Amino acid sequence: HSHPDFKAQDKSNPLTKAGKMALLLNKKLEELRQQTADFAALELGSRKDLAYLNEFPFELWRKMADYKMMGLGIPDEYQGCGGNYLSMAVAGEAFVKYGQNFGMLLSWFIHLFIARFVILKFGNHKQRNNLLPKFAKGEITASLAISEPGTGSHPKYLKTSARLINDVYELSGEKTYLTNGSIADFFIVFAITNIENNRKGITGFIIPKDIKGLEITKEINLDFMRPSPHCSIRLSNCMISKANIIGPENSAFEKIIKPFRELEDTLLMGPIAGGLAAQMNILLASKSNALTSELDKQIGHYRALIDTLRIMAYEAAAMLDSNKLHSEHLSLLLTFRFIAKKAQQIFKNIIFEAKITENSFLGSLTNDLDHAIKLAGNTADIKKKKLGKGIRKSVINERK
Repeated sequence: HSHPDFKAQDKSNPLTKAGKMALLLNKKLEELRQQTADFAALELGSRKDLAYLNEFPFELWRKMADYKMMGLGIPDEYQGCGGNYLSMAVAGEAFVKYGQNFGMLLSWFIHLFIARFVILKFGNHKQRNNLLPKFAKGEITASLAISEPGTGSHPKYLKTSARLINDVYELSGEKTYLTNGSIADFFIVFAITNIENNRKGITGFIIPKDIKGLEITKEINLDFMRPSPHCSIRLSNCMISKANIIGPENSAFEKIIKPFRELEDTLLMGPIAGGLAAQMNILLASKSNALTSELDKQIGHYRALIDTLRIMAYEAAAMLDSNKLHSEHLSLLLTFRFIAKKAQQIFKNIIFEAKITENSFLGSLTNDLDHAIKLAGNTADIKKKKLGKGIRKSVINERK
């Protein structure tokens, strides 16, 4: 089921009414798609260096801010340009399809997710008023600090702790693989604040990057998703006020982290569909003479899967915006991954049969898509098992 924390910020969404599919976009969303496509084609599609940069392109980040892209999903009362999760899915698909780069998309989306889901939903009045206008203008950004070295993000293995001393928390621990960590103005650090009956209570803290006791220990240069920056941090007796807590105390894992993962899985569907389309566009533009009529069936199949994936991506995002729980949401997430893998296999087979040698630019995009599709792959099998178990139990209960 879609997580109950995903309640619509936009109460009247015409795209989620009965009988309307999300693909039937209204004029505003069509304009957003076209504007994003134009920007991406001009500023990203023309740059073949983005997938190889070791330094983050701040000049491009600033152009995105000037183009009002940093305020997508932030209400106008906080100087944002409005929009909902479907808006992000539509914009993200166009961004990757015409920009042909997944790394900048990842950094942009993490910026948007933190603003809309974490700060807008869980921030108090002061936090929202202080941070959201700056997010909307692209003046600041943030990084979620969840994963830890060697153990990942499972709450059972998290060690970073926050010990209350009078009215101040002392944080100690390490976090790693922090997307946008190198460019973040602050980190939202999740730490253990309580242990009861062997269950860890997790709380989120807003930690400025320049606070005493916080150190960026390592810049992580991944061989995919460039130029999105990643890093590791260490917290050593870092003292932070209770006023810096964001969200519910001791239940941040259930209320913030788990639904954030679902949000991420859902809204990366659009960009993945866009990336698959970009692969084919690059191939057709550069090597069309190598694509013989014998490959028409596979090319047609590939296109059909991309169209299907785009519809699934928009529908899943619209479900997040609705006020209802959708039992089909998990099925969309799981089936999307399966179809996307199939599409990648077909694409690679087309290249093989046409005897086309991938250039480095196309190779980097394909590599990024492989990693995006595999993201959270371990939890997919667990979700399938839970889905099957739930169905089986319901049948048993009906028979009783």
